Formats: sequence, C-alpha cells, structure tokens
Amino acid sequence: MGYIQVGKKFKEYAVAFLETSKYDLEQAENCLEDGAFANSVFFSQQCVEKAVKALLEMKGYFEREHDLSAPFLNMIIKKEKDEPKKKLLFEILNELDWFKGAWQKTRYPQQKDGKIVAPLLLYSREESQKAIKKAQFVFDEISKILNEKYKVRITKEMSKEK
Repeated sequence: MGYIQVGKKFKEYAVAFLETSKYDLEQAENCLEDGAFANSVFFSQQCVEKAVKALLEMKGYFEREHDLSAPFLNMIIKKEKDEPKKKLLFEILNELDWFKGAWQKTRYPQQKDGKIVAPLLLYSREESQKAIKKAQFVFDEISKILNEKYKVRITKEMSKEK
C-alpha cells in the first residue's frame, strides 16, 4: 500500500529511482549476452518498476509494492488531461501489466506441466529480448516525461558514464 511522500526529497528519490532503473536495464542487457534469460527478464521488470516509481515520486507518492498498475492508473493516468499524453501513458501501463508478477516468477521455482522448474529453464532468448525492448520503451518515455515536466534527469555526476 502506498502513501504520500512527506518532505522535499521526492525529486532526489525520483533521480535515484531513474538512475537505478537505467542500471537495471544495463544489467538486463548483460544477462541477455550471458544467456541468463530469467535474470534478464527480472532486471527488465526492475527497470520498469523503478522508472514508474520515479514518476510516482514526482506526484509525492511512494509505493513499496512491485506491481504498480493500480497506482500508475490512479496517480498518473487518471490525472492527465492531455489526450495524446494519456494515450502514451496507457501504452506504458500495457507494458507495466506485461511484467506483472515477473519479479517473482523470474526468481523462484514454478510449477509447469506438473513439474517444479527452476526459473532459468522457463525463459528464452526471445522472451528476454522482448522484455528488454519493453523496458527500454518505458525507461525512455518516462525519462522524457520526467525531464520535460519536472526537469528530472540523470545527471552526468550520477551516471555510470562519468
């Protein structure tokens, strides 16, 4: 359950979430290269989650949960008046919904066809590539929104690319 963030640290949290989101996307790509497809999907999900949390922070809202569709819909989409922007936000919501539960499914054994299977056996290269593409889209679009609307961006000093 989320709560309204108190104080003036929301922008710092948003930047930190965005930086961590970028790092998670890089990790997803590294895992893809290494053939660790479940981990790649996990880090892609983490990228999306943290990018969305960065945007929620700028609304003064903090959420501990991993699945953020409801807060994103209520705190972001429903409050947007501009129809083209709202359409984009619904696209982000679709990607967010695609990752629902992935933080758990990619980390813990699952039952499949009556057998208990480790996550590393449940994901393919194609699924990993699809997850990265979705995460990149969400990261890019939320980064643009944060920069244009709130002047929030990853600074050169904070980036790994110093």
